Amino acid sequence: MPLTEAGTRQQAASVSLKTGEEVLAVYESLVLMTRAMLELARSQRWEELIRQQARYVVEVETLRRQEKGLALDADQQAHKALMLETILGNDLAIRDLLLARRDEIGERLGTAQRRRSLNRVYRQGGAVPPGEAQMPDER
Repeated sequence: MPLTEAGTRQQAASVSLKTGEEVLAVYESLVLMTRAMLELARSQRWEELIRQQARYVVEVETLRRQEKGLALDADQQAHKALMLETILGNDLAIRDLLLARRDEIGERLGTAQRRRSLNRVYRQGGAVPPGEAQMPDER
């Protein structure tokens, strides 16, 4: 029973889970959430991703508490395992994209810091940093 509407997902996680089917429905909503978060990461919509991840963490924590002591039959366990593999695969892909973004930001910060240091050194020496001097117009 896939859940596709945000309200239905919220409702599923906020009520007490009593059956294996209800648990699987919440796992399905987590699959959908991680797919959406992966698309946000791929499209570099970082602020939306952060907001969605906060909701995801709340849903996972709610599920963890409510799933305690609930037994699943063999078919339900197999279905849950497949969904967990999907969730973990999406999570890994999101992490890879976040690490690449972190590295990109680190490179930009390093470049900016080196530029500031060079400018400071040039100013102290009375020279004009390369690229800041007025070049004659070559028309």
